[in-house]
Amino acid sequence: MSFIDSLELVEAESVSALDTKLAEDVAELLVARAAIGDVHIAVSGGSFAQRALPEIVAVATAAGIDWARVHVWFADERFVAADSPDRSLLLVRDALATAPGFVSDHLHAVASADSAVNVHEAATRYAEVLHATVTRTHAGAPALDCILLGMGPDGHTASLFPGMLPTESECTAAVTDSPKPPSERVTLTFGTLAAADHCWIYATGSSKQEALTTVASNPSVDACPITGVRAQQSVRLYADTAAIPEDLRTATKFIQN
Repeated sequence: MSFIDSLELVEAESVSALDTKLAEDVAELLVARAAIGDVHIAVSGGSFAQRALPEIVAVATAAGIDWARVHVWFADERFVAADSPDRSLLLVRDALATAPGFVSDHLHAVASADSAVNVHEAATRYAEVLHATVTRTHAGAPALDCILLGMGPDGHTASLFPGMLPTESECTAAVTDSPKPPSERVTLTFGTLAAADHCWIYATGSSKQEALTTVASNPSVDACPITGVRAQQSVRLYADTAAIPEDLRTATKFIQN
């Protein structure tokens, strides 16, 4: 099945309304999974970590989640110094600081550039920790409960960029020539995304319209990496009205408002 055929579109008129809807849906999933055991999610940095993640933490906390059962991973991370403001860890850690009972060791950070490893070793170490910690697997990859992704104006997601997709079959990959600075990153691979129960994509603003117009035409994954996203149960796009072209509404079978 193609990406567009499997995509669920969740639209809100404003970014704030979208953040609320995403937070409610993620919180519902987290609370249900945490009630029966450990839950593993991967998150993105950028606007997702700044706006959506604090809302998710607040809504899940109000719903009574047991934060001690939640493990948080990174869809990708910039390979920079530990205290660099470019590091997604800092925003994510700040958001989770308001989650009562969250275990600090359950925030699984990628090694930093000043930790005496190179980006390839950082990717390998992250894969090793994933395999050792996440007990469920699918097709040999760790099976996370939910991966929360962003999307760039060029259609990239995580650090999977047009024309430079990783060839590694491992669950993580090193990126050495990112077109967006910083150039070195560690990313989850398409195999890890596909092994997850859910992959939910967060895209806001008119700058995303061009990429989402391309998505509606069912392009190659190499040209528009977001179209390579698969999951075991659902692939969902959360977008505000400003981001969504009419072509995408027409092409998508399921729209949730």
